[in-house]
Amino acid sequence: MTNYTKTITLTSSGPVVTQNIEPGDTVTVTVEDNSSQSQNANNISLTLSGSGASINKSAVTSSGETFVITAGSQGHGTYNWSVGLSGSVKGQGNVSGTVNGSLSVDQIPNAYSFTNVTNSSVNAQHTEKAQITGINKASYVGPAPSGFELAIYTSGTPPSNFWRTTATNITNGQYLHVRGNAPSSVGQTNSGTFSVGTGAGGTLTSATWSISTVAGDSTPNGFSFSNLANQEPSTTFTQSRQITGINQTVTVTRGGDSSATFAVSSSSSVPSSSSFTVASKTMTNGQYVHFRMASSSSFSTSKTANISVGTVTSPNWTITTRAPDVTPTAFTFTNVSGVARNAPQNAYVQITGIEALVAATITGAGATFAVSNSTATPSSGFSTAGRNVSNNQYVHVRMTSSNSYNTTVTTTLTAGGVSDGWDVTTQAAPSTVDGFNAAQGGIAGTNSHGLSIKSSNGTEMFGVNLRNTAIQVFSTFSISANSSQTFACANANDSSKVLIVTKGISTSTTQS
Repeated sequence: MTNYTKTITLTSSGPVVTQNIEPGDTVTVTVEDNSSQSQNANNISLTLSGSGASINKSAVTSSGETFVITAGSQGHGTYNWSVGLSGSVKGQGNVSGTVNGSLSVDQIPNAYSFTNVTNSSVNAQHTEKAQITGINKASYVGPAPSGFELAIYTSGTPPSNFWRTTATNITNGQYLHVRGNAPSSVGQTNSGTFSVGTGAGGTLTSATWSISTVAGDSTPNGFSFSNLANQEPSTTFTQSRQITGINQTVTVTRGGDSSATFAVSSSSSVPSSSSFTVASKTMTNGQYVHFRMASSSSFSTSKTANISVGTVTSPNWTITTRAPDVTPTAFTFTNVSGVARNAPQNAYVQITGIEALVAATITGAGATFAVSNSTATPSSGFSTAGRNVSNNQYVHVRMTSSNSYNTTVTTTLTAGGVSDGWDVTTQAAPSTVDGFNAAQGGIAGTNSHGLSIKSSNGTEMFGVNLRNTAIQVFSTFSISANSSQTFACANANDSSKVLIVTKGISTSTTQS
């Protein structure tokens, strides 16, 4: 706002003084005349014409008197005004003059702009400003666009208050501050247009401000699950990983083994079992994916699955079960002794402590074996061929004792690398026969056969001394040791006679 001072000297020719003004300006005019007399002027009238100004009086009555022209309150535009002075002055006669000008009202600002916001985080709040220039009267500021606010402030620093959404006014040099939030999703833009000018429906200078969020990123940072080896069969495992590096909601799916399930949560704590499914899910940055899979029910078997988050698929997660225990618990046969010669013998052991079939073999002359689920000796299936044994089955071993006295025969069973020998020992050679020295053999062709038959009360009925009294001998035969001979015994089928066959014991050879 400017206060101008002007002087007009009235004459008969009517001089003209011009002063253009703007809103808020004033012009103080001093009225003079050319009279040499020192009298006051006589009633110089002031007549205002046009628009854009006002005067504070309608006449001046003395030389040197002033009046004030004040700019009008018109809106945007140019307005011409004029103040005509006329009257008479003593010693000078009729005089006149004119003071005129124009009022220029400018409410249309110079072009202004806002710096757009790019790559914003979602929902982030931002402020921006533009200084309004080129106006000389308070201008109209339109309402803030939807989702935005505005504030008028004399400083370029964003105000802590004064924020509004309704229309207001702004003066030259003030700042139009704007505020708004970024969209709630990535790859989106919020924009609004702000206008300053003559008024609603008038001439406006506008600028658009936009806030754009970062482009959508559905590619998370790499993630993986630790492979597990040598695990127990049919055991459930869960691993959790936090997903980072994305800025939008992404889809999570599972691939691989159909039994694998997963859950999504905002915590590293494993959620309840009901949360784990095979169905696809969605997740946001910073959440956790919990991956669950049970190991195979079989030994030395792998199960593999993976998780896809957005555009990234994890490396396969593999769980491998341990190898089965194929080393049986040590087993032991009960050795036997004092058995008859050439007698069949049976024994068994139970195979325990294994988790898979193991090979069983047997060594030992003439030995055979069979496998069954019972301790009862099988009626068939015995052979020397190797075969497989499962846990808790029984291995039955069969062999024949030695043909010799006091002789041990050993059969060894090996199952899954564990072995045990079974010893069968025949009885010792007899030293006496019914009280007689076993080394005292009979003498061919004599009656010293060494046979004694006693009654139930112990009375000897037939012997060396009674052979001819209690029992009648019809015929006698003898065979040399280690030889064979055929005899014809006419009385063998006589039911009234007793056929007694004995084996003599040689003093020089073993019984055969």
